[in-house]
Amino acid sequence: MPASPALDEVLASNKAYLASGQHRPDMKLGVSRRIVVLTCMDSRLLPEHFLGLKQGEAEVIRNGGGRVTEDVIRSLIVCQDVLSCNTIFVIHHTDCGAHAALYHPSAVVEHAKAKIDEALGTNLGGINMHPIYDLDQSVRDDVAKLRAEKRVKPDTAIYGLVFQTESGQLREICRDEGTAAEPAAP
Repeated sequence: MPASPALDEVLASNKAYLASGQHRPDMKLGVSRRIVVLTCMDSRLLPEHFLGLKQGEAEVIRNGGGRVTEDVIRSLIVCQDVLSCNTIFVIHHTDCGAHAALYHPSAVVEHAKAKIDEALGTNLGGINMHPIYDLDQSVRDDVAKLRAEKRVKPDTAIYGLVFQTESGQLREICRDEGTAAEPAAP
């Protein structure tokens, strides 16, 4: 096979990881803090670092924009039903490519085809790009979408945050602490 510098670098890094003793083969399946983080795939975001998480404390689901999609719901079902997670943090961020995609021709075409399919029942094969028009509103929308989702347990606490890439600071946008936070009826 021809040489692949990218693969060689990854395999060398894996050897260094194994030699460092950081690998924990004794860890059991589970999430000790019962937290799920939904955030963007942006490589500048390291939620384990800016949330102070250690290995095994939370599940991290990433996609373009950190948006709620059908695949995110599938992952949340596993997190809740198999791993007993009861808290979700939805974290979008400033300077996001999901906002920049609004101006990229290929993303615009894909999203337009998806919206035409949705409106007219056609099958142009577009992809809903889940663009971010307004950052704070996109967080509110995703928290509301999770709360409305029947497959997300009603006692799940859901918090919406924005990570400021410029400063590293988290800013709370909204919260829905679920039925567990509601006072008992008299």
